[in-house]
Parts: sequence; C-alpha cells; structure tokens
Amino acid sequence: MNIQEHIALMSYTYMKVGGPARFFVEVKTEKELWEAIAWAKNKNIPVVVLGAGSNVLVADKGFDGLVVRMCCSKLSCDGERVYAGAGVSMAQVSAFSLQNKLTGFEWAVGIPGTVGGSVYGNAGCFGGEMKDVVDDVTVFNIKISKSYKLKAINCDFAYRESIFKKQKDLIILGATVKLNSLWDAEKKEKQVWIQHMMRERVAEQAIGERTMGSTFKGVLCTDELLWRMQQHDARFQKSGNTCWVFLNRRGMISAGFFIEQAGLKGKKIGGVAVSHKHANFLVHDGTGTAEHAMMLIAYTKEHVHRKFGIMLEEEIQYIGF
Repeated sequence: MNIQEHIALMSYTYMKVGGPARFFVEVKTEKELWEAIAWAKNKNIPVVVLGAGSNVLVADKGFDGLVVRMCCSKLSCDGERVYAGAGVSMAQVSAFSLQNKLTGFEWAVGIPGTVGGSVYGNAGCFGGEMKDVVDDVTVFNIKISKSYKLKAINCDFAYRESIFKKQKDLIILGATVKLNSLWDAEKKEKQVWIQHMMRERVAEQAIGERTMGSTFKGVLCTDELLWRMQQHDARFQKSGNTCWVFLNRRGMISAGFFIEQAGLKGKKIGGVAVSHKHANFLVHDGTGTAEHAMMLIAYTKEHVHRKFGIMLEEEIQYIGF
C-alpha cells in the first residue's frame, strides 16, 4: 500500500478541475482496501472513494482526508455470469461479454466510467441500466471491516440511485452481472449495433472534452409538466403521439431538453460552459474552476425552474464540498 500526500485530483477526473487530496491511495485488492481503511481509521480522517472520475466534481480546496481510487481489475466469466472488479471499465465488460458470447451488456459501451461508479449511480444509457443486469455486488463494510455480497434486490436500485449513495460505509469491490447466451450468428449483429450507438454518441455528446458527463438526472413527465411544456413547444400538443417522442422507456425527459429550451446552450461562467452539442453536459475549456461549475449548475437550475417550474437534480458526485 502506497499512501501519497497532496495529490492533484484534477488529474484523476474527466472535468480536470479541483484541488488536491490530503492523502491518496490506489487499491487493487480487498487486502489493500482493508489496510487503507484501517490506516484512515487510526488517523481519524474521512474517506472518499474515486473510480474513473467521469461523473465527479472535486472542490477547488480539494479533499481533506483519504481518497481511495479503486483499481480492482478482476474480470471473469462463469456460464452466463460475469464478475467485474470495481475498477474495470464498462466498455471493457461490454467487449468481454460479447467475446464470451453473452448479450445484455451492449448498452454499457456508452458509459465512460467503471463498474464501481456505475453500480453506485445505477448508470444507464441506450435503454439499459445497471439494475437490469446486476445479480449481486461485493462490498466492503467500513464499520465492521468485512466484505460480503449484497443481492441486487437489497441494493435499493432506482433511477440513478442505489443504497451506496445513502450508506457511505459500503465500498463497492465488484459486481456480478447476469447475462444471456448469444448465438454465433447474433454476435455480428450486436457488434454492428454497438458501432451504430457509438457513432450516435459521438455525434450527440461532448466526447473527448473536459466534462462530467450528464450533469442532471432526467425528469419524470407528469400531466402538469406536460401542460407547462405545451405552452413552450408546439410539438407537445395532445393531438397524436408526438409529445411522447421526447420520453425514454421510463417516462423520463432528458434534462438537456429543458436546459436547451431555457436558452442556455453555450452559457458560460468563467471557464465552464453548457455544451453546444448536448445541453446536459458542462464543458471545461482548461481555464475554469470547480466554483465556475457550481455557479453554472446553480444558474441552470434557477432558469429551468423559472421557465418550467421544475428543479433539476444533479446526478454527479461532489467531493470536498
């Protein structure tokens, strides 16, 4: 175990803003995690877990405690079950599953983060989400310094939510997903679908830029909200089914739609702006700070609320605030 001091966290996040970690360690095994937690307990300092840093905003002052970066990389297959360590990328699991003639995880190729972070936030895209495939999650309980498995039913998965957001004493070591067997003839078809989805993602999202990914959760479409939307956009008139093209399969409307309708595409505070490509992405030009991002988030929430009467809710993880 190699605990370092005063490590710049911006180097470990996609957004590339934020201050240093007072202490920092990368762990690859359960034993290393146990040692790191024991060390932090002995010094009575707080602990926060970091994955790929794709959906994270670190405060400019950094984090005055121990940042544990999960690098557990085990990836194995047993029949239709795939186990992936918390540090394995979602794209890697997607490719590994197809190689082993398993289907059900293709959608995950569009998520830039790791398995740990994706379980933590019940990540999803292209019509799939973690709760659809997770069978169990291997966790380390800080309070009792022991690891055990949680069945999916006990993980309290909901839209971009899980038990791990509420119980900070649980650290995700890895997860097992239950998939379905794939015929050889279907494999090529799935690969073509993935390529199509990735082209769509590149065309519509701020790929390759300094960003946290989706900043806000989608919004549940209620009758009252639909009425408000009809006042702003003729496409939401009740005649026909045109209004429903904006909904995903869970009846949610992308936060990006509301942000765009509020006229905020391109809005910039300091070095952080609302992406012209996808309004739910904030992009950093290299001169910004976490404070700029926070100000833009608050500004966006205020203006969307003023126009539609809804309060957007962040899906990003805050560290050090």
